[in-house]
Amino acid sequence: MAKDHNKSDGEQAHNLDENPKLSKAGNLVEHVKSIIKELYNDNRVQAFDQLNEIANFVGNGSDYSQDAIIELREGLKMLRNDNLTLSERKRISKSINSAKKAWLKYYFTSVKYGRIKDNEWVLNAYIKKYGKKVNPFETVNEEKHWLRANNDTFIPFVGREKEMSALTDFISIETQKNFQMWAIVGPSGAGKTRLMVHWGNSGVLDKWRVINVDQYRQPDLTNIDQPTLITIDYIYGYEDLIAAILSCARDGDFVHPVRLLLLDHATPDHMEDLLKGPRFDYGGTQLADSGIVEENYFFKDEPLKLLVTENKQGDQFLADIISGVCKYPPDHVEIQKGVAYLKDTIGARQPLFAALVGDAILNNLSFVSGDRRELIAGFLQHRHRITWRMDQREYVNLSYRKGAWAACFIAAATARRGADYRVLVDCIPDGFEDAKKQIMQDLMDFKALCAGVVSGETETHLKAFEPDILGESHFLLLLQEIKSNLWDFDRVLLALIVEGERSVAEQSAVQFVAFMTRLARNLTNDDQSLMETQQHWDAIETFLTPERFPENSPFRWAVASACFELAEILEEKKVEE
Repeated sequence: MAKDHNKSDGEQAHNLDENPKLSKAGNLVEHVKSIIKELYNDNRVQAFDQLNEIANFVGNGSDYSQDAIIELREGLKMLRNDNLTLSERKRISKSINSAKKAWLKYYFTSVKYGRIKDNEWVLNAYIKKYGKKVNPFETVNEEKHWLRANNDTFIPFVGREKEMSALTDFISIETQKNFQMWAIVGPSGAGKTRLMVHWGNSGVLDKWRVINVDQYRQPDLTNIDQPTLITIDYIYGYEDLIAAILSCARDGDFVHPVRLLLLDHATPDHMEDLLKGPRFDYGGTQLADSGIVEENYFFKDEPLKLLVTENKQGDQFLADIISGVCKYPPDHVEIQKGVAYLKDTIGARQPLFAALVGDAILNNLSFVSGDRRELIAGFLQHRHRITWRMDQREYVNLSYRKGAWAACFIAAATARRGADYRVLVDCIPDGFEDAKKQIMQDLMDFKALCAGVVSGETETHLKAFEPDILGESHFLLLLQEIKSNLWDFDRVLLALIVEGERSVAEQSAVQFVAFMTRLARNLTNDDQSLMETQQHWDAIETFLTPERFPENSPFRWAVASACFELAEILEEKKVEE
């Protein structure tokens, strides 16, 4: 039935042809419950496939619903093209938002006028929440998610009072500046995201719109209609977006206060140095040349560095974190041993490693090796994150190595900063048809295994394994296992990372470079004298041989860029030492 443009949305929905499927609303309710929060949060990619399911269920025979879904689908595809100009991106984003609103209007007016039964809760939620700002830093409290940055239950947030105060000063509008930018910097495990989440939940942002940028969600710079905080976690790959934000600020486009907060692993002494350097030489934009220094948009010249001081105050900070996990008093002998371990182990004097020590104490695990990667490996093993080792135990009756396949899916999703299960399944190379068939037959359990490792549960999308250094360690351990025992999975992992839809290949390649450079920067913070560290470097060198990647593909370029950047990172390390 075509839409009658002479009628209101409510009348149109009320007069839709009777659809017998609409009376079977039970399944629909469950579908909508699972995505309604994602729609409010604008997490378009997670909601995408589920929107299609509901469109097929509700909109069968309704052009009004189907047209909105088609517009959503086409817009999302187009936005993944990195060659779009800013004006094109703005136009498509506006179209997507219009389509989303049109679909929501159709759905909720159908509920209101009785075309979809037994959904009063949806209508009430719509009236109560639609248009209301949703907390982008929503916390979780499940034990299985205890290492996530938004879990305050199992690792209490301690210290950082000065940093919290500084961030609050950063968003103050008393400066009379409509735009300012700043950065939280520190090595992996320093607590950058944790600090941002805790600060965001403190109430200071109640009157602000918050946009946490990722590869699927970017701000509409033409529609800044209230005070807005834009956050970018690791800036590689987002140089053009940052340059566009700066251009808008320079041209006076922001009527309302806008703050840009960057999070990054590099730890320079000056903000200008964060925005330039070798890592942007290969396809990136030298942001320091975008006029930002002259415009003086920095909140402070020095970024907000998260470092644990080498004194009693720093020791107490770490002891409090360990205590929060293992529940022993901070002066307990085991906790003091843990603080000493963190002090003596290169690269481990960070909050994340303090939490891992607390977990080791709680579970009577050893942490005496002097290698922080061994501490991580012990955690991954104890918490059943090394899935390929499950194959000989849990999956002895399966004809395919489920744990190894799950590990490859997780490693690929981590390197690509997230991936749809559908895309990963389609990427399985020729010669593995039987395994592909069994994965599809066992898909729900297979997804559950993957989601249990990365602590992220969506039906369509496999998240990156975070915190970053845990995902990187999982990746390195898998490379070692492939080299030793899983030779045929070398081709599998490569295909899962490289193959996929052409429309997102270039973006995935950029995310891959960002992943490899983060991994390398973190590896330089390990003890380079250890044989295990050298083995990790050897595995990376083998994996990043450019000839292994398809010729004339974004990934061949990405690998070449990654090799250059790794060399620069190692050179920087030599200079520092």
